Amino acid sequence: MGNGSKAWMKLWHSWWTSRSHAHLTMVQLGIGAFWLSLANARDYDEEGIGWLVKGSGRPLTLSEIASMTTGADESMCADLLVELVDCGTMVRRDGRFGFANMARWQE
Repeated sequence: MGNGSKAWMKLWHSWWTSRSHAHLTMVQLGIGAFWLSLANARDYDEEGIGWLVKGSGRPLTLSEIASMTTGADESMCADLLVELVDCGTMVRRDGRFGFANMARWQE
């Protein structure tokens, strides 16, 4: 599903107020929004998932995600990825992390 590379994204108010995000801190939500923008810069897959991948399509490693996330170390990023997967915002498959329903939220 080609959305093309975008320099912008929609960030719905519910990102901040969703019951599934109620346990996350503002710092965690801010980092998640940054990752959302990284995923939105790439095409979504046929399920509408926006993956954290390089331009080549190779998944970003935890180390690469952490190095792109100013002020966060690998441990903090790993914990937040688990939190976002557990609440259903993100999915994890084959060593990749992606945002579920990305295409629907960005239409």
